[in-house]
Amino acid sequence: MNAMKKVVKGLFCIFAALVAGVAGAATIAVGPGDDLKAKVEAAASEDVVEVAEGTYTIGGEVTVPTGVTVTGAGIGKSFITSSNNGVRYMTVSAGATVEGFTFSGRQIASASLYGKAVRVLGTLRNCRVTGFSNGAHFMRGAVYVNNANALVEGCEIDNNLSGQDYTGITESGGVYLSSGLVRNCLIHRNQAHKGGGVYMTGGTLEACIVYRNKVRDHGTMSSADTSKLTGAGVAATGGTIKDCIITANVALPHCGIGCLWVDGSSTTVSGTIVRGNRSYSSSSAGFPDFVCLNSAEAAKFSGCSLPIDYGADCNTKPVLFQN
Repeated sequence: MNAMKKVVKGLFCIFAALVAGVAGAATIAVGPGDDLKAKVEAAASEDVVEVAEGTYTIGGEVTVPTGVTVTGAGIGKSFITSSNNGVRYMTVSAGATVEGFTFSGRQIASASLYGKAVRVLGTLRNCRVTGFSNGAHFMRGAVYVNNANALVEGCEIDNNLSGQDYTGITESGGVYLSSGLVRNCLIHRNQAHKGGGVYMTGGTLEACIVYRNKVRDHGTMSSADTSKLTGAGVAATGGTIKDCIITANVALPHCGIGCLWVDGSSTTVSGTIVRGNRSYSSSSAGFPDFVCLNSAEAAKFSGCSLPIDYGADCNTKPVLFQN
């Protein structure tokens, strides 16, 4: 009997703790005219911040606390802009979730910034990130994903530009992925010197469509630098590319070695279609669709639709494909 009482008492304590946890969570409403940054950063773990339709202009980087969920009214309904061109818009902390926003970009004038719009350590879902650029400053990606448990899902990342006036080499116009998962995203019309759509050193790019991105020089690069301008769609030195479509990406004149460019035997590519990309290079290095630097890297491809015979110049000779 005493044992049964202890079990019942223990179950009651667990139930009470669960109820207290739910009761302690708050729903915080944010409407046009409210201070979005202040309300989000004041939220506690398990709180939900519900942001109504409208445009919200922030004056500094918003850090979403761990355990907090911030929901907008949806892409094209809840917009986040900034009056401060010296910082990224938002950091999503580990364990936090942000969904249902359009991050409407501007030129960001801050040196050595990873992620012009959002740094993702937690979850970014069903958002659009568009229109960010960096002028003469060094930046990597509009979205920076760098946590093993980070997730970017169902997002559209488009029309972002890195490096148009920067005299060095910028990596990633769209997504810079070092760890975590980017899944079911549309990544298009971004531009950089290297990795126009995606630049990845680790993590997983899964079930994404990467299209109409570009790599280009800025007109003052040496030939040694332009030879490094690679991967109009995706440039990878590590990580996993799985079940993606990489198409219609363009390497502009004087650059462009492969619209999928792989440098590093730790990169694996599976179930991916790489077709219909274009390079304007007339050199033997101007492979429009796909380049890996050695046989060890080539061996990491499986179940893909890839070009297997480039010829000396892909602009004038036919390309055969593996089906």
